[in-house]
Amino acid sequence: MTHGGDSHDLNGRPAAWAALRDVAFGSIAGVCGKIVEFPADTVKVRLQSQPMTSGAGRPKMYTGSVDCFRKIVHKEGVRGLYKGLASPLVGAVLENATLFVSYNAIQNAIRSNTDADPDVPLTLPQLFTAGALAGTVASFLLTPIELVKCKLQVQEMGHQLGTGSSVSAAVSSSSSSSSSSAAAAVSTAQKRHYTQPSAPKKIAVPLASPLLASMATHSSTPAPAITTKKPVATGPIRYRGPIDVIRHTYATHGVRGFYRGHVGTMLRETGGSAAWFGVYEVAIQQFIRYRGASSKADLAVPELLAAGALAGVSYNVVLFPADVIKSRQQTAEELAAAAVARAQRSGNAHAVAEATRAAKEAARAGFLAVGRNLYRAEGWAGLYRGCWVTVVKSTPTSAVIFGVYEMLNRWL
Repeated sequence: MTHGGDSHDLNGRPAAWAALRDVAFGSIAGVCGKIVEFPADTVKVRLQSQPMTSGAGRPKMYTGSVDCFRKIVHKEGVRGLYKGLASPLVGAVLENATLFVSYNAIQNAIRSNTDADPDVPLTLPQLFTAGALAGTVASFLLTPIELVKCKLQVQEMGHQLGTGSSVSAAVSSSSSSSSSSAAAAVSTAQKRHYTQPSAPKKIAVPLASPLLASMATHSSTPAPAITTKKPVATGPIRYRGPIDVIRHTYATHGVRGFYRGHVGTMLRETGGSAAWFGVYEVAIQQFIRYRGASSKADLAVPELLAAGALAGVSYNVVLFPADVIKSRQQTAEELAAAAVARAQRSGNAHAVAEATRAAKEAARAGFLAVGRNLYRAEGWAGLYRGCWVTVVKSTPTSAVIFGVYEMLNRWL
């Protein structure tokens, strides 16, 4: 870390060398942390993205974190927990390198603008501010990466919803009800937002939006007869990997499509990073006082890990609802396609129209609209869906990131 307007770090090395160390050590620490956390992250994203509670009597796909984990392993194997890992690994490199470089650079800027003594630590408000600004910078890199990750993490869930395989046993008793009752139930569910209707085989449907038309190119089922130039998706969108997601997103939405959910990401990263770095610094200071040590370099590895673990918990608790809304925005397209697929399989024109309308709404819904609809449907519980598993995953992950980063700085 450099100080004030100096071009050298604490050890007398050039500031450029310190920045390169931050990039390298932050990247290594980020990769280690991502490998530790990714299975739990997959569980979190699926819990956050599953359809809201409907009035049609259909249960949710997952009743909680343990149920979600068990079903993923049962249906997809352990590999299912690591779907979409490639993109987050790149993201972990960029995120942590950016966070540590920005955090230290902003501290230097604060020192320069306040004429602070290079040998005196910054105040806690200054450290929290540096963390917040570092998170804001990182959010611009993270949003596209997280969008790719989330789409890959939920595509199997979208397939299950589109075919009805995830809830077939739970709704077998209601499947024999009249088509008019089913249509009414689907209509009610769709008005609640992202819920998945029950669905037709072949039917002429109303004019489709460009979004739904583009979904058809990723469908494994032939398109039905339609009145538009491009067909409506008749099955869940299937991606072959991160590159396929990037190609589809750019072709369908352009560059702006990669920043869907950016407001949520920026809020989470700004507030979360302020807490992440701030709580870590507070914990480190407490350990230094308790030990009677002169600096952080005198602390033992378990103390560094404990401080990092506390930072991880604070990062996720501060603005968790923003992360939930972000995940729903970034996966709305895939779940909307599954809704259309189920509607088309039901053989009911009204269900298809409702699914199509809901898909268009999902494509247009902004941060506030998604949050408002989720709160109306499920209250605060919906906004904190997946919080428990997120806190569980963030504790060891953050401990690993800070532990690896600090030890690399000591050793190299």
